Amino acid sequence: MKSIILHHVGFNHSFYTVNNYHKKKWHFRSKLGWYIGYQWFIDTSGKLFQGRREDEEGAHKKGWNTKSIGICLRGNLQITKPTNQQLKTLQKLLDDIKLRWDIDKIYAHSDLSATLCPGQHLMSFIEKYRQKPIKEPIEKSKGRLAAQLETIRKILLALKLKIQKYLKNL
Repeated sequence: MKSIILHHVGFNHSFYTVNNYHKKKWHFRSKLGWYIGYQWFIDTSGKLFQGRREDEEGAHKKGWNTKSIGICLRGNLQITKPTNQQLKTLQKLLDDIKLRWDIDKIYAHSDLSATLCPGQHLMSFIEKYRQKPIKEPIEKSKGRLAAQLETIRKILLALKLKIQKYLKNL
């Protein structure tokens, strides 16, 4: 995947309601058994639902469904603000996906289509998030730490051998 596209439901519909709507509209079932067009859905409580695998085709933005990961937040974020729990979950999810997929392009649906989606109140978060520097992947920092520990181990081993040799010569 090359990008992430952010959406809002536009109504206060749950994951299950949107899933049923998408089932009737497209009947495009995901490998996970859901019909919702988004890979991820964030409820107002901050609960995260996975509707599709990240590497499978979505149904959230025509022409982008095979090259993007769709994330949808519950609510009409043109009228109401996303909850703190939604934003916390969204931030963690974006950080995680960006690192795993090496993605640097985060789009609002409205960046790609003439729509108000994902709503003005989510746009302020998106604009701030785009300015945020990406954190180093945990795997890279673990790898660097492992290399540093291996270097220290080799130094200690060499020091041990020198001490043993010194003690033999006493």
